[in-house]
Amino acid sequence: MALAGAPAVTPVARSEQSGRFHFFFGIESSEWVTDARSFAEVVYPDVVDGLDLVLRVGDVVHCLAEGAPDRRVLLTRTDIGTRSPGDPLIQGPIRSEVSDDTSRAWFVVETVDENGSRGTDLVQATPAEMNRPGADWSTYFGGNQNDEVDEVAVGRDGSVTFVGNTYSPDFPVTPGSFDPVFARGTGVNARDAFVCRLDAAGELIWCTFLGGTDVRGDWARAEGVATNGDVVVGGDTASATFPTTPGAIQRSLTGTADMFVTRLTSDGSRLVYSTLLGSSGSGGFIERLHCDSDGEVILGGRAPLGFPTTAGAFQSAPQVPGFSGYPFVARLDETGSSFVFSTYITGDVAGGSVSDMAVGRDGRAVIVGQGSAPYTPGAIQDSGGPSSGLIFVTSLAADGASLVFSGSLGGSQGETARAVALDAFGNIVVVGSTQSQDFPVTADAWDPVGPLGPLDGPDGFVAVIDPTGSEIVYGSYLGASFSDDPDTVTVDGSGAIVIGGSTTGSDFPTTDGAFDTDHNPGVVKDLFVTRLSPDRRRLEYSTYLGGADDEDDGGRVSLATVPTGGLVVVSSSRSTDYPTTPGAAQGGPGGLLDGVVSKLTLLPAGASRYGRSTPGCTGPLVIGLTASPRVGNPGFAVTCTEAPPDSTSGLLALSLAAPGTSLPLLGAGVWVDPGHLVRLLPLRSDSLGYAELALPLAHDPGVPFYLQAFWPDACAPGGWSATAGLRLDIQP
Repeated sequence: MALAGAPAVTPVARSEQSGRFHFFFGIESSEWVTDARSFAEVVYPDVVDGLDLVLRVGDVVHCLAEGAPDRRVLLTRTDIGTRSPGDPLIQGPIRSEVSDDTSRAWFVVETVDENGSRGTDLVQATPAEMNRPGADWSTYFGGNQNDEVDEVAVGRDGSVTFVGNTYSPDFPVTPGSFDPVFARGTGVNARDAFVCRLDAAGELIWCTFLGGTDVRGDWARAEGVATNGDVVVGGDTASATFPTTPGAIQRSLTGTADMFVTRLTSDGSRLVYSTLLGSSGSGGFIERLHCDSDGEVILGGRAPLGFPTTAGAFQSAPQVPGFSGYPFVARLDETGSSFVFSTYITGDVAGGSVSDMAVGRDGRAVIVGQGSAPYTPGAIQDSGGPSSGLIFVTSLAADGASLVFSGSLGGSQGETARAVALDAFGNIVVVGSTQSQDFPVTADAWDPVGPLGPLDGPDGFVAVIDPTGSEIVYGSYLGASFSDDPDTVTVDGSGAIVIGGSTTGSDFPTTDGAFDTDHNPGVVKDLFVTRLSPDRRRLEYSTYLGGADDEDDGGRVSLATVPTGGLVVVSSSRSTDYPTTPGAAQGGPGGLLDGVVSKLTLLPAGASRYGRSTPGCTGPLVIGLTASPRVGNPGFAVTCTEAPPDSTSGLLALSLAAPGTSLPLLGAGVWVDPGHLVRLLPLRSDSLGYAELALPLAHDPGVPFYLQAFWPDACAPGGWSATAGLRLDIQP
């Protein structure tokens, strides 16, 4: 393959196919190629700045662009097959397909077939033809039975890993994965767990089943991605044949169902370790886990009586026995062969579970859940509070031997804790749902009005607790009429709180220009994604996400932020019209219930990123907006996250044009045209590296502007870090 006008690049093969190929060129054996591997696709990375060329079997060449306006690439097919062992095989004629959601792109593909006949294809694509504003990509993921996606994580490279469970024998697993055969090929109508990874563009890299052969099956509920890309999965299994590894803590079921913790290699092909965890009781499961940088894993959930605890741990047995399951936290060593610690965390009410867990840089685990905990003096609502449905908020020391604090959160009618996150200052963010009209809201609450009565259904809530656990520094409702259920939360680099969940309310708050501002007709569950501003006083972005039937049906919602901006949200859907994007890994449903995976930009209509960031000390810099770029919008501002902290030396460049490719300047990639520069504006970052600059929008609608932020940065190659470009089309 010759790429005219592009630098020489080394192709990378992906998705290996079954079978080997042999080529016998001429009479000299030295020219022969035997036992050549074949692949479904081959990637030529960065053939033009920001553009990967992806060749796929099936006569299509996919040009996947991260963004570059008006550029031309000539691709010339010069041979068929392979001429050296291990090289990929591409067969058949090729044509071109372009996916570029940020700007116009032209691609010329000249083909040469086996007979020497030549042909040329010319393809032009515009953003309107490719993607709905606000989504980079969106896809179904499943087979012909029921499938649920429960948890997602995004790696440093932007890859998307998610886990769940499936009843589909034809679930889209990949050749060469650890377990490509449903229920180990037994034909049992079982439920298998699965682990899958997509690349940053939403293309499938690998996918594997994980489980045994019992009809009650296996369920992956939690995951974490290690620093080397390995995936650690937690869940529960009723299969006596669940795969474990030598030296594991437990290799056989001890009850009717046990928990499991499994670490897979980064390519999904083999187990690093796999262990069961349980006791003779039943009812245990893992809800969340966290991978430390040293390879240890912290996990929390619900453990049965008799679950193994360790000497010196905080609590070796529940305070009130006689229930099927209790909150627990455990830490495993890097080999999965022993506990670092394992402890119950229970109070004077039997039962309960850990709903979610966040781990601080000091190793302490903050857990939230249902039930009671042994409350500590001075903690919030340290007597357990008036709530009939108790939420506990507990911080466990890094060694598992003591509590840092433990209190409760709620009003008089009952709450459900769903998720917890920590911000950069150690503040604790808790989200969930409440029926209480007296939930502890604060004077600066974005929404101080709770449920209107028992027929209103639960409202969502968001609460921020100080690092000592002694004060609620922020409390607000989040919701509308009917039922609102926040299910997941994260805090981005600016300190903004991003919440995901589901709602049946047609009046759930959305923002101007968001991906979907209309609830689907009827009392159906739509997903929602909401971003509170860093000062928590306004919604910067809020959208529905879903089709005409229920989303989040039987599973849950999970989201993870993307290093280069935006986030990935996963759930399950019964809708046949869940919004997908052209070229999606799976454009439609496979069964009655499918997993769904969507990468949202969190940008309003009229705004799109293009190009790529020049990273600095804190990683990629992300340019964004506080509101829709509408003429006269007083809340409009340009933002930058992950900039050097406390810097007064940033610059925001505004131009009327973008270059065809990035222009190198002091080591940074420049995505705005200096020849059409309008202004250079100063930027100042806070202690988190967040900058915000208000801009008046008085120009005519439809006039495009191109923006990019730059910062002096000691870690950047040439001393300057930069965001990607941001195109603004002013809205009327």
